[in-house]
Amino acid sequence: MTVTVGETCTLECKVAGTPELSVEWYKDGKLLTSSQKHKFSFYNKISSLKILSVSKEDAGTYTFQVQNNVGKSSCTAVVDVSG
Repeated sequence: MTVTVGETCTLECKVAGTPELSVEWYKDGKLLTSSQKHKFSFYNKISSLKILSVSKEDAGTYTFQVQNNVGKSSCTAVVDVSG
């Protein structure tokens, strides 16, 4: 995915499972936390990460990880920033 400096970037993953799921987002292997820059939501089986006002430093590999006591799974997306 390529986004332009200043835009909002949204990454989404659809997940389902029981028992309760734990979801986490990582950038280049580092756990992300909710902040003025990163907004998380988990609604209707869709987990999303919004990166607000993208800057060059936001380019990288983003990983979504979901787990419960049955197991875990992940998916990865690469974000490039232009402009």
